[in-house]
Amino acid sequence: MNIRKAVIEDAIGIAKVHIKAWQETYKGLICEEYLNSISLGEKTKKWKDIIQENRKAERTLVIENELRDIVGFAFYGINNEKKYEYDGDLHAIYILKAYQNCGCGSKIIKTAVKELVDLGCNSLMIWALKDNPYCRFYEKIGGIKVGERQHTYGNQEVKLAGYGWKDIRSNRLFHTV
Repeated sequence: MNIRKAVIEDAIGIAKVHIKAWQETYKGLICEEYLNSISLGEKTKKWKDIIQENRKAERTLVIENELRDIVGFAFYGINNEKKYEYDGDLHAIYILKAYQNCGCGSKIIKTAVKELVDLGCNSLMIWALKDNPYCRFYEKIGGIKVGERQHTYGNQEVKLAGYGWKDIRSNRLFHTV
């Protein structure tokens, strides 16, 4: 597995992973109609825009398999939400089911945390679907549940859970790459 910074040509690969990972992970949690309505064209445009803007406070990493296909990604940056006192935000992390439990999730988070520290962040927050089975992963790597909020996907209201890490600079789980 190779982890690297995303480039504009990766937009369609990221979009494909984004859609497939949502369909794999959120089946039964988010209505099937919504999951099946996600447009590859719209997602690809969104990721092209994100990568093209090349915002200094936001970054995207991709995970490639041996064939150089994108099988996962992480999108992260400075946290602009001031309700919680965390300066870094892991906006999204998705890895195709076939590539989970092989260490690439931990590796990409560690790489993202290193870059967040380089951006001046001391802490980190991530919002995840509350009933997402992968919330256990955030807890396993030291995330503490710090809040909940409602979010709407299509016509469905769901609960999100916020996980936080107060000190990413000294958390040894993030620095054992």
